Amino acid sequence: MRDFCLFAGKSIYYEKLFTLFAACAAISSFAQPTLTSSYIPAVGTQVHLTALDGSGGLSEGAAGANVTWDLSGYDTLGSQDVQYITPSSAPTGSSFSTATDCAHGLSTNGHDSYNFSRLNGNVYQLVGVSQPFASYVLNYSPVQDILHFPTTYNSSFVSTATATGSFVSGSYSGTIVRHVVDSTIADGYGTLTTKAGTFSNVLRLYVSQHIVDTEVVSGQTLVITYYYKTYNWMSPAYPGTGLASVSHLEQTQYGITQTSDAGNYSKVSPAGIDDLSLAGIAGLAIQPQPASDHATISLQNESASEVSVSVSDLSGREVQHLTQTLVRGENHIPVPVAGMSTGIYIVTLRSGEHASTLKMVVAH
Repeated sequence: MRDFCLFAGKSIYYEKLFTLFAACAAISSFAQPTLTSSYIPAVGTQVHLTALDGSGGLSEGAAGANVTWDLSGYDTLGSQDVQYITPSSAPTGSSFSTATDCAHGLSTNGHDSYNFSRLNGNVYQLVGVSQPFASYVLNYSPVQDILHFPTTYNSSFVSTATATGSFVSGSYSGTIVRHVVDSTIADGYGTLTTKAGTFSNVLRLYVSQHIVDTEVVSGQTLVITYYYKTYNWMSPAYPGTGLASVSHLEQTQYGITQTSDAGNYSKVSPAGIDDLSLAGIAGLAIQPQPASDHATISLQNESASEVSVSVSDLSGREVQHLTQTLVRGENHIPVPVAGMSTGIYIVTLRSGEHASTLKMVVAH
């Protein structure tokens, strides 16, 4: 399991963690794309992940140059949002003093997760993960390499990492030691199609990863091994984003081995950019800019529907949430801002798997 947004992992003590992938728009095809350190996500970036149904198996397609991959035919499951925030604004940020960014995985049941990373020269590294609901804190030393820059077709590296931490599961508490060895290679480039659209100039990374977790609970030791084969698609045109991932897992515990497939595709909303389209909605805008007492979201809707409106600051903290029933035609949604501090905020409208994001400036 890689506790990073590129990868989603499993354990009996914690749920999936998300980080770096999201949908983008197409650019010129058949070049060899190159990822540089400018690819690292900026604070305020918001990713909407939609899981692929892996119950019938998922295929990653071929490796090589000028490949065409199509993941659009798979059914989807649930979705989750990830926001990039400053490490100090996370509940456990003080435990990861070397981190330069934090991916906050939001949940609907309070089981939020936080992945802490840093850019160290030309290497992007995972330094720790936490889930406050389970008092779960895991520190990596040595840290785990996630990306080496520049990365282009046939680039590769090997990373070895160790992590230690503790957790609480119900009435039980315990410790964990994790050993990770993985090998990463950019094994292909070409064009990718998902339910979010068709994208060219895409680079695919293949990660072969072996993890051994040793967990001690009430004096009892449990060893769990994971072997992942994960494929991740990225575009250098959209820093901090990704397109999709497919992962094959072989997990062994208590002498029993199980296999499963998982995957996702994503959409990204960088601060200030409305690049995710709500179905049937046009003319989306928010005025005035800046606002001091209230702002108004204006839009045209094809049919009656309900949307949720979330207002977050640039640390990713939600400061306001409301729902609105839209009528067919012209709609105006009031957003009170008198009690909000002066600054820049991200306003996200969501209906089902569709979302749009706007920047709102508040000044008093």
